[in-house]
Amino acid sequence: MQRFENVSVPVDFSASSKQAYVFAKKLFGRPDTTLHIAHFVPKLPKHLHRVLFPYAAMGEDEVEFEHEIQRAAQKRLKKHLGLGDDEDATVEIGEPRADVPKFISASAADLVVMSAFGESGPIADAVGSLTERVVKTSVAPVLVTRDFETHPEINRILFATDLTRANGAAYGAAMRMAMDVEASVEALYVIPDPLLADTNNILRHVVKFDQQKIVNRSRDRIDALFERLVDNIGDIGHAEKTDVTTLAKRRKVVVGDPADSILQRADQINADLIVVGSQKAEKGGRLRFGSVAAEVLRRAPTHVMVVPIDPTPQLSDES
Repeated sequence: MQRFENVSVPVDFSASSKQAYVFAKKLFGRPDTTLHIAHFVPKLPKHLHRVLFPYAAMGEDEVEFEHEIQRAAQKRLKKHLGLGDDEDATVEIGEPRADVPKFISASAADLVVMSAFGESGPIADAVGSLTERVVKTSVAPVLVTRDFETHPEINRILFATDLTRANGAAYGAAMRMAMDVEASVEALYVIPDPLLADTNNILRHVVKFDQQKIVNRSRDRIDALFERLVDNIGDIGHAEKTDVTTLAKRRKVVVGDPADSILQRADQINADLIVVGSQKAEKGGRLRFGSVAAEVLRRAPTHVMVVPIDPTPQLSDES
């Protein structure tokens, strides 16, 4: 199980974006890791061309003008992030919404670190549009940071799972992160409470749902599914098996609303990072993003890592 070696860090000139860079540098700024820092300056609207170049066709003048913008942005970005003389960032003219995902793909990133919000600022129960797009399109895990920490650390990780085989990839990413930064991991499985949807209290009078009894009666089955999840992590070296086995011992099963229960448990154990799996984008189709993962990402008061998983149905999940 390799450490994270290629970390992509899209940035702008916001304070939260700077904190994302600080986070990435502190946790992954090692000699064997490359931080790919990138900023994209939006292209000038066409109607501004006539103002800036009223008497000349946009040719060499435009190219030189864009180069000047890049140089100015590069200088400002280095100052904003506090980059050293030996550190650099990619600054390009382009459309961030389209070019940031392309940059991440081209850099062969095995992890993306970016802030929940950029220069547009925070909005309650939401994430920035660019961050959401990267989360939906990235084939690498995306770690979305919150900017409330001066000295960011990850000591406790909460991994939320539905116990399907496909979630083994997300569990593997949580394990990889834990071993990379020397943190603990707790795996959480939430049994959905069917009465939560009974807003008119109709079923409550005829259906008895004892949460603890359900957990107790399902214990053997749930334990078996947890073990299967560990078996499906994959890419575990012989020397790492003991570490993975030790980390996998911390498990929790609760009954309730999945998103609410994940956030409550994260608060109870003071988790520094929540890891959730979400389906990959369908090839040639619409973007897919699990509703629980989306809600956790929007509402979590801490860092969240969203791990893309294969949406292909697992025919043996019933076994």
